[in-house]
Amino acid sequence: MTERTITTPKLLKKELADVKKQGYAIDNEEITRGIVCIAGPIFGFDQKLIGAVSIAFPASLKHDRGLDPEINAIKKYTALISESLNGSNVAAGTKL
Repeated sequence: MTERTITTPKLLKKELADVKKQGYAIDNEEITRGIVCIAGPIFGFDQKLIGAVSIAFPASLKHDRGLDPEINAIKKYTALISESLNGSNVAAGTKL
């Protein structure tokens, strides 16, 4: 746990709603200080969630240049993986 860890049901509900809306999740140093993670969903047959892909990197990159490259990569590659499994990544909103 860090000072950024989500510890209340109210904050968790808000975070989950944000994740569903944007199609990816961000761990903003919530587990380990100095590490940021971005994860995206993998959908299989019938658009059922079957897994996720996550990337982790030093928080300094977030501060130096932002998260857009990693967010775009997660959205692109989770969509490609989902498509290859005959599913679709409805949350990605990414053109392949």
